[in-house]
Amino acid sequence: MIKKLKIMSIYIITILLLLIQTSFISAADSKTFSDVSSDLPHYNAIEYCYENGIVSGIGDGRFSPDTATSRGMFVVMFLKMNGWDFQATNAENQFVDVDPASYYAPYITKAAESGIINGSDGKHMLPDNGVTRQDAAVILYSYFGS
Repeated sequence: MIKKLKIMSIYIITILLLLIQTSFISAADSKTFSDVSSDLPHYNAIEYCYENGIVSGIGDGRFSPDTATSRGMFVVMFLKMNGWDFQATNAENQFVDVDPASYYAPYITKAAESGIINGSDGKHMLPDNGVTRQDAAVILYSYFGS
């Protein structure tokens, strides 16, 4: 079961990375998001992620498929994909640039506490910077082990 979960996690991460690197402008006809067309190659992945609580869009019924994924967004999606869903944590935030009121703060704090992320220098997470493939690889390695 664990192996199957790991394979599914890698599959979804691959889809998310494709979403990060791909930009489309499409007519809206998504059943979930007003700005996602069923013509998008990744339409089903976006719908799946929404239906399974991995993504929720940017508000106002929009997904914003042309927006790059930030480091903060990626941590939230990755943890939700692996069954971690919470609104708050008692752990102390170690990053000076993570606003405790932000939607990603409890996820980043818990991921750091669990050793999944270390930030850019131990004090900064740079949560609004775009996530790189390197960032994703480090998170995957830290989560699944060597």
